Amino acid sequence: MLISLDTYLFSIIVLEIVVIVAAVIMRNKSTILRENLRFYMDAKSTISATVCILIITFVISRFLKCQRIEIIPFLVLSIFVAPVFEEIFYRGLLIGSLHSVLERKGFEGKIAILSLIIINPFIFSLSHVLNTYTFQLDAFVARLTTGFVYALFYWYGKRNLVPVIVAHSIYNLLVNLCLFSYP
Repeated sequence: MLISLDTYLFSIIVLEIVVIVAAVIMRNKSTILRENLRFYMDAKSTISATVCILIITFVISRFLKCQRIEIIPFLVLSIFVAPVFEEIFYRGLLIGSLHSVLERKGFEGKIAILSLIIINPFIFSLSHVLNTYTFQLDAFVARLTTGFVYALFYWYGKRNLVPVIVAHSIYNLLVNLCLFSYP
């Protein structure tokens, strides 16, 4: 029996919200998570990350076809839930927490973080393009570019997730609304 798209999307939204809540609750009990899952408003970093993403969105839109999404649950997932979930997972856990674990195991900090900042966007991009069942090079490069920007702003923004969540949400909004679409 197949489930409807609305049921599927609702399930994803619920699952991602549960993971977000669990990460925030676990954050209070773990030094590693407390160090790497920071949430505070930093206007300078948020504006810088957003401007950078706006420029990248404009450039990327010159090469990608518009794929307007009009399914409300998908828009909610894409603009509000997914950026929070993905930034906690890809940046907070895969960069920040993994770096803390590697550092405690004796790996040099600068080499470890450089490796994580380079590898992380590839994981981010692959996870996005492989879940569509087709590999599209232009979509891979677009997500690789934005993933790299998110990783840099996360790490050099003192592991604060708010600027990258805001930038990620704005990117998803612009892509979904095809604001920068050209013929």
